[in-house]
Amino acid sequence: MNCKKAQMIINRLIDNEHQPEESFQLEIHLKSCQKCQQYQQNLIRLQKVASIPLNEERIPDLKNTILRKIEEQETLKMSNGFLKIAWTLGLTFLIIFLTALAIPQTKAQTDFKESLNEIISSDYFKTVFSYQQEIEKLEGEVK
Repeated sequence: MNCKKAQMIINRLIDNEHQPEESFQLEIHLKSCQKCQQYQQNLIRLQKVASIPLNEERIPDLKNTILRKIEEQETLKMSNGFLKIAWTLGLTFLIIFLTALAIPQTKAQTDFKESLNEIISSDYFKTVFSYQQEIEKLEGEVK
């Protein structure tokens, strides 16, 4: 059984809509798959939390807290993704640049090297690295 099928069965199990033979197959899969074990535990916790009656006076605070946490997580995810892209671009251009320096230069290579130097000194790279610094500041504040 693959994880996708196991997670579908876990969902049905939580909703009490599973077939008895599915329980046995799921049990075997769960013994060897920590990812699905964690998935099942998270759903069980979620079900418990969802069944707790809410105090209506605290709902605005709860809503604001949840929205703030979601915003923090999205900012962190965005910054991590942006950093990966920035580093990948930076390393790619560094490799190209170093390769261009190491090879005896023809006219085409000299032109390429000059173009590459123009790209590296362009406003785009300055912007990327200034964004990177801003993201690192935000990450420090979130932590």
